[in-house]
Amino acid sequence: LALQVSLAGGRMSNPVALGPTFTSQTSLTANTAPTLSLGTGAAPSWQEAGGVANATPGSGAVAVAPGATLSDAEQTTLDKLTVQITNVQPGDLLALANPPSNLKAQYDTSSGLLTISGVAGATPAATVANYQDALRAVTYSNSSDNPDTTNRSITITASDGQNNNSTRSATLTLSVAAANDAPTLIAPASISATEDTPSPLNLSAVSVADGDGEATTLSLTLAVAQGTLKANDGAGVSVTPGSTPSQITLAGTAASINAY
Repeated sequence: LALQVSLAGGRMSNPVALGPTFTSQTSLTANTAPTLSLGTGAAPSWQEAGGVANATPGSGAVAVAPGATLSDAEQTTLDKLTVQITNVQPGDLLALANPPSNLKAQYDTSSGLLTISGVAGATPAATVANYQDALRAVTYSNSSDNPDTTNRSITITASDGQNNNSTRSATLTLSVAAANDAPTLIAPASISATEDTPSPLNLSAVSVADGDGEATTLSLTLAVAQGTLKANDGAGVSVTPGSTPSQITLAGTAASINAY
């Protein structure tokens, strides 16, 4: 487009071409973060199963946020959902058992971070409701026989991945209680001794252990059907006579008793 400008009193010898000016204006709507609520009710707690060692990691798991609600007024899905133990301890485990086919979960033991995200190409794609159901199903457990009883701080974050990736977080406290596990004992079916002759007993095949920790004091009672048992205190082990001469009790840590 060219415009020719004339001035009063005569025509311009050199016309001036003027180009039109266009102004482009884009209006962006602010992205609202997802809405996340942990719900009401008692704070979650985990109790170690007592009496036996926790041989199966994840046994006795408890739901972290069974009453949580999650929504997004603008999006039908999320970019990801994370659940993290910010003060993770040895044996801690966050898990999502049997996620739907359009969601996947990955746990990092070193950081205590569980990441839940959509499966690429899944049909249908994971919805916000799917993420909510997954969050309610996330569980905590500890595989240690002697778990640290420090309260765990767990932060949940929902990310929508839209316009600077708006996020919403909430934090809860989970209590951990340890149980007194039964000690274990390995002993031979019999120990040989010479009749009517005082002789030392070979206890090298006897072994004790306690999953609650090496500092725990154990008691090991030895008894015979006939005869007399005598022993002196040893390194880290005290000896107490029993109610009859045929019985004595050793007391000390597992390591001390095993070395006695």
